[in-house]
Amino acid sequence: MLDILVINSILIDGTGVPARKTNVGWRGGIIEYIGNEKPDSKAIIDANEKWLIPGLIDIHTHYDLEVEMSPALSESVRHGVTSVVMGNCSLSLSLGKPSDLADIFHRVESISPSLIRNWLKDANERTTPQDYIKFLNSLKLGPHVALLLGHSALRVFVMGLENALNKEASQAEIQKMGHILDDALRSGFYGLSVDRIPWHLMSGTFAGENLPSHRASHSEIQYLADVCRKYDAILQMTPNPQHRPSIFQLLSLALGVGKKPLRMTVIGALDVDTMPWSWRIWSPLLRFINRWGGANLKLQTLAAPFGIYSDGPVTPLFDEFPAGARLNSLKTRDERKALLLDPEFRNAFRNDWFNQKIKTCSRSFSEIKVIKSSKPDWSDRYFDSIAEEFEKDSLDFFLDVLAEQDTDFQWWIEFANRREIPRQKLISDPDVQPGLSDAGAHVRNFAYYDVGLRTIRDWLITENQKFIGRISIEELVARFTGDLATWWRLPAGTIELGKPADICLIDPEALKKLQSKMVEINDKFLNGYARFVNRGLEESLTHVWISGKTVVNRGELNWLVLNSGSGKPLRKNPYERPTQSFAIDDARTLHPFVNYWSVFVLKHQDPRNVFLHFAGVILMSGLPLWAFMAHSWIPLLFWPLSQSIGLIGHKFFEPSPIVSRDAMFSLRATFSLYRMFFELLRGRYFKIANSSRIEWSKFLMMATKCAMNQFNFQEKDYVVRQQDRSL
Repeated sequence: MLDILVINSILIDGTGVPARKTNVGWRGGIIEYIGNEKPDSKAIIDANEKWLIPGLIDIHTHYDLEVEMSPALSESVRHGVTSVVMGNCSLSLSLGKPSDLADIFHRVESISPSLIRNWLKDANERTTPQDYIKFLNSLKLGPHVALLLGHSALRVFVMGLENALNKEASQAEIQKMGHILDDALRSGFYGLSVDRIPWHLMSGTFAGENLPSHRASHSEIQYLADVCRKYDAILQMTPNPQHRPSIFQLLSLALGVGKKPLRMTVIGALDVDTMPWSWRIWSPLLRFINRWGGANLKLQTLAAPFGIYSDGPVTPLFDEFPAGARLNSLKTRDERKALLLDPEFRNAFRNDWFNQKIKTCSRSFSEIKVIKSSKPDWSDRYFDSIAEEFEKDSLDFFLDVLAEQDTDFQWWIEFANRREIPRQKLISDPDVQPGLSDAGAHVRNFAYYDVGLRTIRDWLITENQKFIGRISIEELVARFTGDLATWWRLPAGTIELGKPADICLIDPEALKKLQSKMVEINDKFLNGYARFVNRGLEESLTHVWISGKTVVNRGELNWLVLNSGSGKPLRKNPYERPTQSFAIDDARTLHPFVNYWSVFVLKHQDPRNVFLHFAGVILMSGLPLWAFMAHSWIPLLFWPLSQSIGLIGHKFFEPSPIVSRDAMFSLRATFSLYRMFFELLRGRYFKIANSSRIEWSKFLMMATKCAMNQFNFQEKDYVVRQQDRSL
């Protein structure tokens, strides 16, 4: 007998296939029935043709602190989010001393000092990744939680806080970081997060210093990236937009030429006001590096206009430039006032404010809107008009107001993703992932907990559903569910038999009529701390189920269930089957090889197939040379023969899966072909092939022994992978 059966629903299952009217039922938190019949069930819910969609996934949160104080994470759950990823931007609380972690976390994510102090009272030091997973298992989680290991936390744990902030790591320290990361990935962490954004600064003793992750050398990050590459784990990075060479270093990490692709996600693809052309470069760049560079790179975007509330001079926007960061480092109203009235500081602030090289936000006073002020008639007005009324320079007047009113003056500026068409095209790009909600952080600056519902609403109210280049609602839902789950390897995101019952029942007609509002509340679960949250769109959710448990009922949170726990820590299997582009057969059999060259050698053993590829390389190189010397383009007509000869070899002598980009052209395949060509000329290729075949045989024997003796093959598989370094 099923626990719950939902009948007469319009199922949008998260895979992108057309919606269909059907019944869905589950038992013990697992979906066991999808069809048109009505099997026995303890409870039946009539959907009345409302949409049944998978629970939404939020891949970029900073719930690391909040989950320890209020593990229900109710602001996400109430908006249909059933799985979240924590530990982004090099920040996690999974490893290290609480006092060090607080100094790393506090300023970057604008967390209240009072909350930090309350957390520190009960926080314990964690010395292994397994300690943190055990701790999360003890919490009554609302949504499911997937983990990234923060690079800043890892660096401080290995080097100590002062050293991590002031020096590069030694080779021994890098190797120790690698061992801990290896341990974390085998324990179920999904990857590593690294940060390079220059306005992410420390608090505490080293207030104003850049995060420890910023001090890492490229070789350190490369070493840790290779650990992620070994397990097909995720490297999440935030680049430094003020140092353009760092972008190329980042791209070099992503390349999969001659090696296993690195699963990499980068922040962020935004339509920024200061660079209105930039959003156009992301799609062609991603297509090129992923299709032809052997990469597996995704960019993250916010699927909503991006703006920030600021409490007078206390704002993350000021940490972008030196004078503002200095102001943000002060703790009292009197200290800030004295600095703001200092002529020398005001001059430095002016120079930084108008410096185009360190400018992400537009900083235009015509865009700064007054939300709250000691002058009631200023509310809802733009600051330039107020300055004009007083016949004062906008920046000088702004500094005067900050000095006089301090945090009593609240202002708002919106500076990215404001244009509808660029925003929608970014959301629809398969190489861009909707994320960047920053849920759990910046709770005094913005709230994007409902961004998934907001995007679905945008689709509903757009005339003739031309939203995002006529993307279907099924495809749009998949962008926030199944697509993310597939790439991140999360056990979530689709409504299919055998999958967890993480599901939302949504009323599209109600959603169409609702508005998203950002409101300020005093959160009783965070000691009454004032925070911004979203209200409005959650009323369209008649039910939300996590692990089959009803956590939202008719738009209201079910605290009885949330307080008893509905979610769990998600643990990635580090030994998943290889991707198609790294497979040695159609079944994607597990194998011990960790770079593309090794896989290539295993798939090119038969001398007849090898000879045909040798001939193909001669044609591929010789025909363009012939055309150049003959001053004729006719020889180039025969150039496709070079690819065809290799495909014939695989067809008749050595069948194996060939990725289309490798069949036509890819850097990694071309590199391997030429390496094979020169190794043949040197008489070494078949020795390498024989070594590969021996390694493969050892692997198969070990797999057979493990199966016969019912051993844990995954652990044995890890041993073999470690032995592959010399291949």
